[in-house]
Amino acid sequence: MAIDGIGRAVARGALLLCVCAPLLAGCGESPSEVVAREKTRVAAKIAELGRMIDAGRLPNGRIVRTYASLVGAERPELAKLVDELRKEATTEGLKFTNLGARLKAVDAEPSGQEEANRAFDDIVRIEAAADPVVFNDSLVDVLNVLADLSGGKLARMEGAAREKPSGQGAGSHLVGNPAYGRWQRDSTGGSFWAWYGAYALFRDVFWRPGRYYHNDWYPSRGWSYYGDVGRHYYGTRADQRRWGDAARRHPNVPHKTYRNLRSERRLSTYGRSDTRDAARTARRASSYSGYGSSVRGTSASGTRSGK
Repeated sequence: MAIDGIGRAVARGALLLCVCAPLLAGCGESPSEVVAREKTRVAAKIAELGRMIDAGRLPNGRIVRTYASLVGAERPELAKLVDELRKEATTEGLKFTNLGARLKAVDAEPSGQEEANRAFDDIVRIEAAADPVVFNDSLVDVLNVLADLSGGKLARMEGAAREKPSGQGAGSHLVGNPAYGRWQRDSTGGSFWAWYGAYALFRDVFWRPGRYYHNDWYPSRGWSYYGDVGRHYYGTRADQRRWGDAARRHPNVPHKTYRNLRSERRLSTYGRSDTRDAARTARRASSYSGYGSSVRGTSASGTRSGK
């Protein structure tokens, strides 16, 4: 089942298990105590994912390392960039370290029901992103960047294998992923992508205009795991709003899904947070946990933005 076809029934059931069950189990606990317990539980899952990565148990991680070695040998002038891409198959990569940073940033002292609901929404998303099957599929983007850098000598995988390489240059489908950069405003108010660290070489070497501007990039963006599947689990709230705004401005940009991604099936067990469903669940939970009955809904990230 494609991510957008999960449906409200699955979202309700999964969110009930992920949000309501911990609260029911913790009758009498304060919001901060329940959030702390859930953060500890998900931290253990992130640590287990890290052990699997370090042990080389993720298939796409092994391919990334192989591709990086081959591209590095062929193109020594890109050694710094290729090394950064290779790190994404390790616990030193930005994708993995970002999981811990996001979990740490979850509000540990929610002051009321709405804040607690938002904290649980964040925790559910981080837990999904730390699932080994999901994380393995997310490495497809890095793998395809290395394939593009090889000049066609290495095969692209999953959805990108069915498309021509982007005319916007190698690495353009990492644009928009907050693990690798952020959107900034220039002096005219235009929104452009600023890479982190060595990833700026994509701008300097491959994209001749020098900057990826959002209004130019989004309408012609190629398939990416992050953009078409994983942004609900790896993105920030602000990122979700931006994708949603872009989808409304450019309604003819197709959403692309491919059924051979194992993580699409796995992600359906986590469901998709929906504002009304989350609020309903929180109200039901609050009647058991005893920490407030005034619920106004969750944050904007709970919507099906950008789809």
